[in-house]
Amino acid sequence: MRVGIGSVVRRSIQYKRLYKTIFLIFCDFILLFGALAFSFVLRLERFDVLNTTEVVIPGLTSAGVGVASLWLSGVYLRVLRFQGRDLAYRIFLCGLVVAFCSLSVSFFGGLWMPRSIPLIQFILSVWLLVIFRFTLKVIIELSFQGRGVSTIIFGAGLTGSRLAKGLVTSENHSVLGFIDDDPVKQKTYVAGYPVWSRSGFISKRPSSKVKVLVAIPRVTSDQRQSILDDLGDSRTSIHFLPSYDEMLMAKALPLDTGRVDLEYLIEGRDIYNGHGSQKEGLFGKRILVTGGGGSIGSELVKQCSLSKPEAICVVDLSEAALHSLDQEIQRMGRIVEDSACKYQLLLGSLADSAFIASVVNEFRPDIIYHAAAYKHVPIGEENATQVSKNNILGTANLIEAALKKGVSRFVLVSSDKAVRPANIMGATKRIAEQLVLARAGQDRNVEFAIVRFGNVLGSSGSVVPIFNKQISKGGPVTVTHPDVTRYFMTIEEAVSLVIEAGSMGADRVYVLDMGDPVKITVLAQRLIALRGLKVKDKDSSDGDIALEFTGLRDGEKMFEELFISERSECTTNPKISSERPSSVDHEALDCLIGALLSVESLTRHEVIQLFASVGVTIRRA
Repeated sequence: MRVGIGSVVRRSIQYKRLYKTIFLIFCDFILLFGALAFSFVLRLERFDVLNTTEVVIPGLTSAGVGVASLWLSGVYLRVLRFQGRDLAYRIFLCGLVVAFCSLSVSFFGGLWMPRSIPLIQFILSVWLLVIFRFTLKVIIELSFQGRGVSTIIFGAGLTGSRLAKGLVTSENHSVLGFIDDDPVKQKTYVAGYPVWSRSGFISKRPSSKVKVLVAIPRVTSDQRQSILDDLGDSRTSIHFLPSYDEMLMAKALPLDTGRVDLEYLIEGRDIYNGHGSQKEGLFGKRILVTGGGGSIGSELVKQCSLSKPEAICVVDLSEAALHSLDQEIQRMGRIVEDSACKYQLLLGSLADSAFIASVVNEFRPDIIYHAAAYKHVPIGEENATQVSKNNILGTANLIEAALKKGVSRFVLVSSDKAVRPANIMGATKRIAEQLVLARAGQDRNVEFAIVRFGNVLGSSGSVVPIFNKQISKGGPVTVTHPDVTRYFMTIEEAVSLVIEAGSMGADRVYVLDMGDPVKITVLAQRLIALRGLKVKDKDSSDGDIALEFTGLRDGEKMFEELFISERSECTTNPKISSERPSSVDHEALDCLIGALLSVESLTRHEVIQLFASVGVTIRRA
C-alpha cells in the first residue's frame, strides 16, 4: 500500500499548476472556515452553535477573505516542496486578516461574538494552515525515500546540510546520512539525518551500492587520497564537490563532471556562432553525414537538423555511438517544434565499397559531410594498415559514389595534422585531401570542398575529458611536454564554420581561423583553476593537483600547422581563409588505392613507403 500511495503522490506532483492551486484553495477555505467554527466550539463548549448565523456568515466571509489574502501574498505561486520560513510569515499575516475580518463582519452585521473568538480563530488559522502544508511536504518527501541510489554525504557542515535538503525529493539519490571527522558532530543529527564517523559508516554500510558525495570545502590532495583509501571499494563510488559558496560564485565545478566552460580555456578569442545564416542552404536538402556518431559528426547532425532538411542519413562504424546519437535526436525532437526531418542511422564501414555505393544510391543525398576517420595518433601508429584503409579507401569509395550519383556538394572534414604530417593518421588525412582535389573539377555538377582545422575542445579522446578524469582522481595531470602547443576551438564553433565554408565554393581548401595556439600546460592549469584548485609544483607545495610531463609520444608534433602553402586568401567570413590547392598526381593516387585494395596487411614501414609514392612523407618532430 505504501508503494501505491507514494506513486500517487509522485504523479500528483506532475499535474498542472492550475489543478494543484485549485486543490490548495479548496483545502484552505475549509480550514479557515473550520478555524472559526472550532473557535466557537472551544469557547462555548457546545456543538449546536455551528449551524447558527453567528458562525456561518463570519466563517464564510473570513474564509473567502483569507484565501484572497493568501493569493495576493503569493503563497499559491510558491512550490510547496521548496517553501521556507517566508511561508510562515505570510500565513501569520493571513491569520491576522482573517481574525480582523470575522470581527468586522460580526460588529457591522450586528451578530453576536465573544471577544475572545478572533484571538482563538487567529491561532487556529495559522496553526491549521502551517500544519496542513508541513504535512503535505512530509508526505511528498516520504514518497521519494528509497527510490534512488543510497547516498552518503561526507561533511556535515553548511555545504553538506544544504545538499541534503536539496536531495530530499530527488529520484536519483536517497540520502542515508552523513560522515564527518569532527567528534562533536558524530552521533548527532543534521538536517534530520544521522552523522557517523568513518568507522561508524563502514560498520553500518548497506549491502547495496553506495554513492559518497564529499561536500567539504578545499579538499587537499592528502585528504582526498585518505577518503579514497578509507571508503573506496567496488560497492562505493566517491564524488568530490566544491563548496556551496564556490558553486554560487562559479569558482569551481563538481570534480566528477565532464562539463567545463570551454570558452574560458581559449580565452582571448571571439567565439563564432553563425549557423543561422546557413539555414537556407540546407533547407529541404537530403544530407549524408559519415562518422555521424563522433563528436564532429554528431554536432553536424544537430546543426543541420535546425535548418529543417528533408532527411539526414548517418553512417558510422560504432553501434554505441549511433545509439547515443539516436537518443539525442529523440531528445531534440521533443524540444524543437515543427521538426519534420527524417533520420536514417546506418551501421557500416566506408571501406566497404559495395555498402557505401548502395547507401548513396538509395538515399540520394544532395550534400555529403565526410567526417568519418580514425583519428587517434598513438593508435594509428600501431595499426597503420587499418587506419590507412579506413581513412583513405573510405574517402575514395565515398567520392566515387558521389560522382556516380551526382551529389551536388561534397565536404571533407580534414585536420591540421594533414599539414606536413608527422604520423600515420595525419598522412592519411593529407592523402584524403589529395583524393578530393584529384576528383575536383571532373564533374562540374559536384562541388568539392575541404575544411581544415585543429583540435576540438571536449571531443572524444581530446585532452579536456582526459584531464577532467585525472583531476577527479586527484591527479597528476599528464602533459607530454612543457612547450607543446595546439590550436583549439569549440565543437559548436567548428561545425558552424564547416557548414559555412562548405557552401562557399567548389574545389577549394578552407582553413578555419583558430586564433593563437594554446600551450597544453596552460590548458591544464586553466582546467585545474576552473575546479577551484591550485597546481602543485616546486613553487607551490601546498597545491592540489600536480602536473607530470611524460614526453612526446610516437608521431606527435611539438607544434601543429594549419596551412600547407603561403598562398591563402580571405573569404567573406573573417574566420575562414581559402588556400589554393597544390597539384596532385592522379596516377600515383590510383596506384596507392590499388595497392591498399590488394593487400591484407602491411608493416608500418611499408605503409610509409606507399605514402611517399604520392609525395606524402612523414616528418618526425
